[in-house]
Amino acid sequence: MFKKKTIKKLACRSLMLLLMMASMASLLIPQASAASVPSVSSGAYIACYTLNASGRVYAYTDSTLQTKTGGWIDCATDECRVIAVTPGAVQISYPVTGGRRIAWFPRSAFTAFDLTGSGFTAVTASAKVTTYTRASGGTAYGYIAKGDRVVILGASGSRTQLLYPVGSHYKMAWADTSQVSKYLGGGSGAVTFSGTYTLYTALGNNLVLDVCGNSCDNGANIQIYSANSTSAQSFQIIPVSGEWCKIVHTHSGKAVDVSGGSAASQTNCQLWEDNGSDAQRWRFIPYGGGYLIQSRLGCYLDVAGGNAVSGNNVWLYTGNQSQAQIWGLSKTSAGSSAAQQVTAKLNQMMDGSYAGGAYKVGTTYRGPYYTEQCKGFAKSVFEKLFGYNIGSTAKKPNNYKLNIDTSKTRQVGTLTDLSARSDSELKNLLTQARPGDFLQVRRSHGGSHSMIVLSTSSTGITVYECNVDGANGIRTATYTWADFRSANAAVGLYTARDYSLHS
Repeated sequence: MFKKKTIKKLACRSLMLLLMMASMASLLIPQASAASVPSVSSGAYIACYTLNASGRVYAYTDSTLQTKTGGWIDCATDECRVIAVTPGAVQISYPVTGGRRIAWFPRSAFTAFDLTGSGFTAVTASAKVTTYTRASGGTAYGYIAKGDRVVILGASGSRTQLLYPVGSHYKMAWADTSQVSKYLGGGSGAVTFSGTYTLYTALGNNLVLDVCGNSCDNGANIQIYSANSTSAQSFQIIPVSGEWCKIVHTHSGKAVDVSGGSAASQTNCQLWEDNGSDAQRWRFIPYGGGYLIQSRLGCYLDVAGGNAVSGNNVWLYTGNQSQAQIWGLSKTSAGSSAAQQVTAKLNQMMDGSYAGGAYKVGTTYRGPYYTEQCKGFAKSVFEKLFGYNIGSTAKKPNNYKLNIDTSKTRQVGTLTDLSARSDSELKNLLTQARPGDFLQVRRSHGGSHSMIVLSTSSTGITVYECNVDGANGIRTATYTWADFRSANAAVGLYTARDYSLHS
């Protein structure tokens, strides 16, 4: 038996919000809101066990954790009561022979989450949920009743740590994440956002999520980089379904994506055209003032090796709640993405509200370069969008190509012998297109044709074109992949390297 010591009881630190405890038995859908941990005291304590199921955790005289008292908690047996908190320490009432003692202990022995934070989620339980003493163990601790107001701290593996009311006090316990998702309102307390944000890593050094080189290419790498307020570091978070969102690079309009759709830890993250797959679905789980960003594939958005170095890679990694997996969000101006801005101007051209109706669908084109017919129309539209002349058409039989200034224009790709190609081969090229991109084709009869891309889908492409009628008539048209292959022998796709609307 250790020597008893008198410890002056320290005044508890109150937190920002009280836990709501009113029963809401008639509520069928869990309601989420931002929350803090409940205010705690000797009368309104948080009952819990240590994270580890064996060994000892030693007591300290105060929250600085400098001087040990000689006492300890037996992890295997001792139920503890949290009565005050600081970011790194918790004041605990713990059992000893003949009664209880009060001392300070490392907060990390009980939870990975900063209990002084305000970035947690509070939800109302829609059904009974069994709780457990630890994330890894199978010992039941009690249950959350339907209608209980629960604060969700965050996930660890297949279980989620949370706080819930028990009479006049609370319990900090674990529940199966599948039950949390079903009955406590969205995964591990995930919250949704809508808007344009910069995403900061908790590793510090003013490092943020960044698209390498501000590239618009499929496969462009995602990294961390020193914050510089460029569009390479601007992302739209767009709710898709329930708690799941997509994260879209505002410059390119492409989505943050898991390479190959692999669920494996250490899989790289990249940009890719929006395809609606689970590789492009993310949820934001509050974690002590920041957010864990979990892929629907299972793992978490993570800074490789936890290295806070500009240019370091971002990948998926197994959940470990480290600083490398915590992200802060800073909302930026709600400007549209480059693709949205280009589309808006194209719509003005097509409906006749731009340039006196010179580009209006259903009219005859008589604007700049009109003597060049389809090429002149497409060249003029491209110039109005991006501010420069894209260049001339190559000579036959290469008239599906353009003579370009490669410092301004990028050839996305070409395909020849379209009649012998599959629809998927054509689709793989053209679905890389963005609104306003330039399509140059060699027709099946050997002539050439020029078009501006409006959009693509899983079944085909929609274009803005001129002179299909032989009289410079302006129209839009949608071609299936099979129709496009039938009409054309070869195709080249071109995009502006600075894909931003020319003012």
